[in-house]
Amino acid sequence: MLLFSSFSLIKKTYIRPILINANTVEFAPFVTFEVDMQKLGTTLSSFIIDEQRKLGGKASGEFTGLLNDITIACKGISNLVNRGDLAGVLGVTETENSMGDVQKKMDLIANDMFIDALENNGHCAGMASEELDEVLTLPDGKPRGHYLVTFDPLDGSSNMDINMDVGAIFSVLK
Repeated sequence: MLLFSSFSLIKKTYIRPILINANTVEFAPFVTFEVDMQKLGTTLSSFIIDEQRKLGGKASGEFTGLLNDITIACKGISNLVNRGDLAGVLGVTETENSMGDVQKKMDLIANDMFIDALENNGHCAGMASEELDEVLTLPDGKPRGHYLVTFDPLDGSSNMDINMDVGAIFSVLK
């Protein structure tokens, strides 16, 4: 049997193969490699802001703000999905969505998270969700942007009970 022992310190990772036979255990020397922080990727927020900067004065920042609002909603939904039943978000409700599907608890929670993230920052003029029967217009007094956001806040929610993939689908219209 071959096992690996490893640990990381800031930019270096150390790995040591361990070979286990019937009567012996052999430890190989540690192999060291450095992590190139540039190859680890960039955050979505950094990418969006960098793209806005490339446009210079042609970009107002409203679309950037809108995408960041959607990112915040998706991160919150992801956190609850990852916790699943520990967060008490599994199970069904007594209601159906606009498509006639039985709504899961997490469908409604994810929908509320999208609405909360989008309705207060002035980047969105209105929203349409698979979970709602009608287009959601912002209440009077809320700041309005120039975009309509349509979304399915938790596509594949029926897969949560069996620990399969789920995701959010959205479209931004100006």
